[in-house]
Amino acid sequence: NNNYLNTNMVESLMLTKSKIKKADLIVVYGDIFFDKKIIEKISKIRGNVIPINSHWLKSWKKRYKTIKSVKNDAEDLIVSKGKIKSIGNKIKKKLPKFQYMGIIKLSHKSFYKLQKFYKILNNKKISLTEFINETIKSKTAQYKYIAIKNYWYEVDNENDLKYLRKNIKNLF
Repeated sequence: NNNYLNTNMVESLMLTKSKIKKADLIVVYGDIFFDKKIIEKISKIRGNVIPINSHWLKSWKKRYKTIKSVKNDAEDLIVSKGKIKSIGNKIKKKLPKFQYMGIIKLSHKSFYKLQKFYKILNNKKISLTEFINETIKSKTAQYKYIAIKNYWYEVDNENDLKYLRKNIKNLF
């Protein structure tokens, strides 16, 4: 995406249209370190699926000093009856049970529906979590979820990277 500085990752994803073959698509954020078994697990599930981290708070507490700081960085995630109901909103009071991991599997059929919806939205700066949430609200797509306990860590800054390097041996 030559225009990334003025757009966002969803625009980058949509630019792949001509490269995508008739197969499902797995999108992974570039700033995460995780167990490859997560990909194996979601690959076996039909349709759109988002792995969600059930042990997220342990990781966030290592990254941030206070619960207030955790709430400022983490996003709300609401699930019900095997589906994601809401994702990406600010946490208001209670910490969510799960956290989005920056990994999503999209069915080939759904990807094309999402492209059409993205054009209608006409918001090239929308984040992926905001986009997913908009597709849920508009009923453009549904997303199953799978709760994950496998290791996962996000690297947003130098301190996160130092922590990961120090503890990486304990993950295997």
